[in-house]
Amino acid sequence: MDFDQNNKTKVKYILYNPGIVRTKGATEAFSNLLLRTIIKIIAQPVNKAIEPLINLLDNLPKQSLSAYKQHKLVALTGKSFDKQNAQRLHDLTEKLIKEHTIANA
Repeated sequence: MDFDQNNKTKVKYILYNPGIVRTKGATEAFSNLLLRTIIKIIAQPVNKAIEPLINLLDNLPKQSLSAYKQHKLVALTGKSFDKQNAQRLHDLTEKLIKEHTIANA
């Protein structure tokens, strides 16, 4: 999350959550018939789900890092964007990669 504050790059990072999208995988992921039915009812088709993302790519935000849930801008604060959690995830990921690399050497 720190790279955003440096803003020394022209690269734009857009975190995008399309919500529930109607895909084969979205329904097959659940064995519960009720959940599968609900997903089929409330999920949006892929062509609709990507419209906000296409709009964002055509009209890039000014910030180097932004987050959106469908059309709505999401604040980069709170638990989901906590820098300590991000660092912890980064450290754990590096540890797992090193362990995997050593185990397969």
